[in-house]
Amino acid sequence: AGQLAAEMANLRDEWEGRLEHARATQGKVRGVRRDSATALIIRDLPATPVLTSAAVQRIHDVSHVAADRALAELAEASILTSKERRGVRYFYAEDLLDAFG
Repeated sequence: AGQLAAEMANLRDEWEGRLEHARATQGKVRGVRRDSATALIIRDLPATPVLTSAAVQRIHDVSHVAADRALAELAEASILTSKERRGVRYFYAEDLLDAFG
């Protein structure tokens, strides 16, 4: 259990670094607000590694716009990978799924 917790902490640190880098590349100087949809998704990503916009809205009680923006931002930062199946776009944390593959 200790090793798993350490791996999760390392992944979360890596994700936060990727997000910070992506935001800096886009000229965004402020960090992500702790209560933003983006921050909430990263915090809970180990428990929900596959998400749709509707799932983010339901789990984190955020608007459709906030969910879509957060998922897009995390995909642009290479934290989530986007796919579409049967007309539904979903996002998944490939790093996390590979770690437990």
